[in-house]
Amino acid sequence: MKKINRAKIIFMMIIVSITVLGIFYSSCYSKILEDQPGLVATSRNFMGFNIFPSIIFGSVTRKNILENQIRFEIYKLIDENPGIYFSEILRDGDLKKGTLEYHLKIMESEGTVCSVCESGKHHYFIGDSSYSNEEKELFLIMRDGTLKRIITEVYKNPRINNKKIAENTGYSESTTSKHLGFLKGKGVIESQTKGWFTMYNISDDFYNLFEKHIYSEFRVK
Repeated sequence: MKKINRAKIIFMMIIVSITVLGIFYSSCYSKILEDQPGLVATSRNFMGFNIFPSIIFGSVTRKNILENQIRFEIYKLIDENPGIYFSEILRDGDLKKGTLEYHLKIMESEGTVCSVCESGKHHYFIGDSSYSNEEKELFLIMRDGTLKRIITEVYKNPRINNKKIAENTGYSESTTSKHLGFLKGKGVIESQTKGWFTMYNISDDFYNLFEKHIYSEFRVK
């Protein structure tokens, strides 16, 4: 019994020591990364960085996360540009890649922001935003230059056909047809065939979202 109890005590001492060292390490590591976030590029190779972000970022909480000026500016960019993707934040925030990766990792870990992957790009939204899935879908579509031009034509010109869209945008008919098919598949537009022509409109589900989020942009222009 004494041997068993002694083994338990030794085991508990080891656990406590590891815990204390872990807390000390995470505190020091977080401080180093806060001061030199560029180190994140090499730190990502450390298994704990990806598996235990809450340990690595132990000194950062949801309450104090935006006290860091860089994170605050990133948050503002995402809040003002829902669906913004990584390279846009990198450019508009004038940040280094490693710095942005580090801060976004923290912000996602704490639920301050969330990301959606579409066509190989990570788009970011505020974590507690009230946007519906349809609204997020619309924001992602409008960040694609080609899709934006095509859908704008459909919005401005109800019952427009593919040939006219191609003429107005300067794209080939095959290009506009491909993108119209994509938009229809997403439920953003609907089609109606009359004679030789297929005409396109914004679907009822998305029309009100255009009025709410996008229409003022078209009206100003």
